[in-house]
Amino acid sequence: GFPDTETADQFGSDDYRILVVAEKFQTGFDQPLLHTMFVDKRLFGVNAVQTLSRLNRTHGEKDDTFVLDFVNTADEIQRSFAPFYDVSLAAPTDPNELYDSWAEVERFGVTRTEDMEAFARVYFGADPNDRAVQPRLYAFLEPGRDRFIELDPEDQEECRTALKRFVARYGFISQIIPMTDTRMERRYAYCRHLVRLLPARPDGSLDLGDQVQLTHLRVAKTGDFDVSLTKGEGVLVAFPGDGPGGYDPTLSPLSELIDRLNRDFGANLTKADRLHLEGIVADMAADPTMQQQAAANTPDNFKIEFDKKFEGAVAARMRQAEDLTIRILDDEQFRQRLAEALSPRLYEEARVAYQKTCPIGDLLPPVRTEDQHLEYKSTLRWDLKENAKSRLVESATIKTVAAFLNSRFGGTLLIGVGDDGSIVGLDHDYVTVRKEGKVDADVFLLHLNQLLENAVGLAAAANVTTFVHHVDSHDICRVHVDPCGFPVRAEVTAADGKGQFSKRREFFVRLNNGTRAIEDDGEFQRYIAQRWGKEALENLEETTVEV
Repeated sequence: GFPDTETADQFGSDDYRILVVAEKFQTGFDQPLLHTMFVDKRLFGVNAVQTLSRLNRTHGEKDDTFVLDFVNTADEIQRSFAPFYDVSLAAPTDPNELYDSWAEVERFGVTRTEDMEAFARVYFGADPNDRAVQPRLYAFLEPGRDRFIELDPEDQEECRTALKRFVARYGFISQIIPMTDTRMERRYAYCRHLVRLLPARPDGSLDLGDQVQLTHLRVAKTGDFDVSLTKGEGVLVAFPGDGPGGYDPTLSPLSELIDRLNRDFGANLTKADRLHLEGIVADMAADPTMQQQAAANTPDNFKIEFDKKFEGAVAARMRQAEDLTIRILDDEQFRQRLAEALSPRLYEEARVAYQKTCPIGDLLPPVRTEDQHLEYKSTLRWDLKENAKSRLVESATIKTVAAFLNSRFGGTLLIGVGDDGSIVGLDHDYVTVRKEGKVDADVFLLHLNQLLENAVGLAAAANVTTFVHHVDSHDICRVHVDPCGFPVRAEVTAADGKGQFSKRREFFVRLNNGTRAIEDDGEFQRYIAQRWGKEALENLEETTVEV
């Protein structure tokens, strides 16, 4: 009965005593009357400190506080507070680090002064409403990308790291120290866009096999804990490490891991053992704690948490494969080899699983940008360039969803978000589906779900969940796609270049940051065999014969 701008004030009155929050009032909420928190979401690091510290406001009639936490462990909360307890010092930030990081970028010869200056002239002088400016900007970025591609693979990754490090340092230092060197601003603008254009790192994957379903749930008290902290010093530094973060997966099929273990350890592992290991990974990926850890950590830090949980996950499935479980628990070298192979697979799977329910801001810049598991689309069916409804634009969404269905881990598509992460919203799409007396978001979701069902079939579409969020006064749609248990062909609209449109069924896959159709029959068969196994290829051939 009142606008949300009055929520904070109304909560301080006698009429409203309970406030349910998702993100908005989780931090920055100064309410001295706040006494009790019921926590039902994962909290880590600064976010945990900021959230629970809402209770720290003093009031003459409040002499204690209370937190009932359903999700986090006592150790996790204690670790989050420890670096900031008693003393927090910020290590001095040296502006020279910015120039050192730029010198490292120049070492690879990917950036050229003439490209950066030309880019800056167009970029800083562009009309925000001029949609023709983007191709001009790409023309100055592409030579840098081409020079990057010509580097050796090892140099490519060092160059990528150097570019990201420079962008991160400028973004931080320019906020706290006045920058009089305008060249750095131009270099920053160029490199920030160049990084997004670079080809993604090569990726491997894990065949998950059968879908995992929750069949039992046990709730148990784990103990009473004292999370008091020992006074000490925690030093905060702007740049804790040399790398920009990110992940360089080098995953091989799990069947190859089985072969290596059989060769090196005489393990005699079978296909049933492979499925058992996949089940362990799936169990751990379904754990919200592991999802949050994967989303918030580097692979090396995630490996620490994986090692803590791995033995418990193995023991939990002991009845299904007792001999293998005992071998894992008793043979430390064997267990370590397994952990090294399974940890990066779990890292990928848990990160994608986190995308399904995480705060929507975690999928937007600066936290995330597009990658092999995340893509942005400005609209569902509105061509912003032609200012008209378009079946080709709709097909772009269908292609992405189909590619995620055919991938090993799935992925998430955000509709209403520009390629650069800017919020476009769904207003254009709403106009095309609007029905009197109906909520625009509901009609939009009905149209989207029916569109996907018609394109990929009901069985495949059942792996897709959709939800509309309100961000910065705009609606955006989160489309999360779980990997499908069978190959999916999608019906899309194609243009022949002469203004004629036709329907065709194609098989789409994710290739680095993009979506591609596999048209060559040999490549198609190889992908099916790699992704679902040779049995899936045989079943596909039998189905084709029957049809």
